[in-house]
Amino acid sequence: MFYAPVLFQTLGFSNDTSLISAVITSPVNVAATGVAFVVVDRYGRRPLFFQMLLSQVIIGPLICVYVAGFAWSWGPLGWLLPSEIFLLARDQVDRARHQCHHQHVDDLCNWPSLP
Repeated sequence: MFYAPVLFQTLGFSNDTSLISAVITSPVNVAATGVAFVVVDRYGRRPLFFQMLLSQVIIGPLICVYVAGFAWSWGPLGWLLPSEIFLLARDQVDRARHQCHHQHVDDLCNWPSLP
């Protein structure tokens, strides 16, 4: 729940909208927990586990599609492209230095996004 605004912003929502979405998501979480308190005593644990299994069967493949899309695109290509760009360096030391600078710039650009 701590990263909900960041998640919504990554999905394309504006800053204000992502905060509002996080504010809406939190009461839904509290209400669903209240429903679980009532349902678990009245109907048992099995229906809750079955509902979770059902939602994992439905949402799980979507997450796998997302992971596969990242794995065949941005994941390896972020490492492959600099090695191809700096392929024309004068020698191996020069190429290694350029790739090292690329990695440092990449790390500096990603550092502000860390929590």
